[in-house]
Amino acid sequence: MAKNQFIELDGSVDPHFHFRDAEEDGDGRMEMLAEYVDEHEVIVGIGNTTKPVLTQWDATSYAAKIWSRLLMSSALVIRIAPLLTDKTTVKIIREIRGYEPRNVSFMKAFMAGVSNDGGNSVSNVRAIVPILHALHDSSIPGRPLSCHWHMERKFDEFGQLIHMLDREWYAIDHDMRLVLELDPDGEHVIKHVTDIRTIEQARIWRKQGYKIWVELA
Repeated sequence: MAKNQFIELDGSVDPHFHFRDAEEDGDGRMEMLAEYVDEHEVIVGIGNTTKPVLTQWDATSYAAKIWSRLLMSSALVIRIAPLLTDKTTVKIIREIRGYEPRNVSFMKAFMAGVSNDGGNSVSNVRAIVPILHALHDSSIPGRPLSCHWHMERKFDEFGQLIHMLDREWYAIDHDMRLVLELDPDGEHVIKHVTDIRTIEQARIWRKQGYKIWVELA
């Protein structure tokens, strides 16, 4: 978007929504959304649910569940973000990229130790390099996928507790730096950014040609 130019949207695009319903987590967030559904055009549901969304089948089933709970005839587009974890395989990525009609927007990855990963996280960046490459490998049919990261570490490499104010930056300086080194052609988004150091580092990486963005918390 050029300077002083604006794009008018028919509704909002929410790329980070947690469709937790009363049955699952007790907070009724999914039911509440029905009251405001006409204000949205696209909503992406994150897959760190009680029953995690890990595969294309999970994503399709979860999207169907959302529609059944909302009970509306709206033009709202529901997209899902399955979790990329230590157990994700290249086969899973192939199935997601090749599925039609497409209902997955991107993959979501939690670094191990994040409070809401539900045990479905990435503990070793080097171990998932083939998965990261599969997200954009041109030999795999289908649209490439970006990876959206919750970058936070509770303990450092020596098992020492990291101060809460430094947990995001530690993950950025160690894990995200390694992600870009090992997957320089991938597209990555850092979620929940609260540390100015993360923003400044992302600017540096973008100037270096990396395709990386941040989402402010």
